Amino acid sequence: MEDFGLITISHDGTHHLIKDVPLYPQRYKKVLSFHKPGLAAVIDASGAYHIDLSGKPAYLRRFINTFGFYDEKASVIDASGAYHINPSGNGCYETRFKWTGNFQENVCVVSDFDDHYFHIMPDGNPLYP
Repeated sequence: MEDFGLITISHDGTHHLIKDVPLYPQRYKKVLSFHKPGLAAVIDASGAYHIDLSGKPAYLRRFINTFGFYDEKASVIDASGAYHINPSGNGCYETRFKWTGNFQENVCVVSDFDDHYFHIMPDGNPLYP
């Protein structure tokens, strides 16, 4: 399924619906919208992670918070800071930030731990000096 616009979030925010019918049987504390490649950020008692269209975890790792995928990368937060992962749940780079935005056209705004804002490339390196 490529048209994730048909999938909505339930009124209580615990699961996804398609034509007002639950997409899967699981319930979560919170769900966000599905994004390409067909994954949605969720939170349950085990932590934050991404699920596939069947409601199953896309990977084993758990985070403090997760956000949607953009340009095949999702912003996540764990004890080390904020960074991006790929759909398999692996980090895209080693650097950690105070805050990370969403990648768009392979560029993302971030904030370091000194509150400096700048853009990074997919490898986590600054776009400019």
